[in-house]
Amino acid sequence: MLTITRNVSLRYLEKKQQNKSTPFSALSNRDFDTEGYTRADSPLAEKELMQLIDNLPEGYRKVFKMAVIEGYSHKEIAEELDIEPHSSSSQLTRAKAMLRNMLNKQTLP
Repeated sequence: MLTITRNVSLRYLEKKQQNKSTPFSALSNRDFDTEGYTRADSPLAEKELMQLIDNLPEGYRKVFKMAVIEGYSHKEIAEELDIEPHSSSSQLTRAKAMLRNMLNKQTLP
């Protein structure tokens, strides 16, 4: 059940990136059916998720926040950070992979 919750949270973040950003605070327990679950089974709290994001390497963190939280396109990120759009895309992919690994380490018994 915890794996499903984690995957739903990650898919939510990915969809948010595709649909431009909604406020990050929209990722809250009210967006998920959490009735009957303990705290350990519920999605990560915003603060906990932001702490994981802040642990990403600087470049990955900047791209992730701009793309997922702020809703920038890869072209806009590239212009802002003076990198190529494909670099933005690659860094976002790597940031997501690192977050998945951090989530797996944090949630494994």
